[in-house]
Amino acid sequence: MTNITKPIGERNRLVSKEEAKAMLERIEVPNSALEQAFDLVQESDEEYEYQKHMVYDFHGVGLLRTEYEVLDDIAKKYFGKDAYSFFSNMDDYQKQVYLEIKDQHVTRLDMNSQALPEIPKEIVKFSKLEEVYLSNNFIKDYDILNEVISLEKIHLQYNQIHKINSLDDLNNLLSIYLKENPINWDNPHNRMARDRLLMRNVKIVESV
Repeated sequence: MTNITKPIGERNRLVSKEEAKAMLERIEVPNSALEQAFDLVQESDEEYEYQKHMVYDFHGVGLLRTEYEVLDDIAKKYFGKDAYSFFSNMDDYQKQVYLEIKDQHVTRLDMNSQALPEIPKEIVKFSKLEEVYLSNNFIKDYDILNEVISLEKIHLQYNQIHKINSLDDLNNLLSIYLKENPINWDNPHNRMARDRLLMRNVKIVESV
């Protein structure tokens, strides 16, 4: 299929639907071919409008608007800021708040040392989240993470967790970091949950 472009000097600039129509009408081609070309131009216009509304420009990186809205909800609810300002660090993973985006999805989310009383329930709306860092907060349980089925690594050091959850629905889980939590590992429930994790070859880091 021949691409419709402007003359040399304006090469690689997409033409508008009206320009394409005018150009095609100057070429002697069958009506059926004209109709097909007009349909393709219309589909291109519709795809552009769809992408413009579905993808958000987040610090120069494309992010699904639905996932941006999740970040925005978390930032406003817990920190009184919008997502664009609170989750602005996408370069230095050693900082307490850090974000990674791949293929328009949030894949890593760090909220360390932010005095979080709980894991934000909005986190379950991330469909491709692989790593979450929530260390040095006031989190008492992490049951909600069982709904984030894409998770591979969980960091929950220095929190207030007493009860272990084996996270049976997380088939991709590789490791969970739980050191410096007030966990009674002799508790029957905790022993059983730990055994279930180990049976799935999940690495449990429970001490320094």
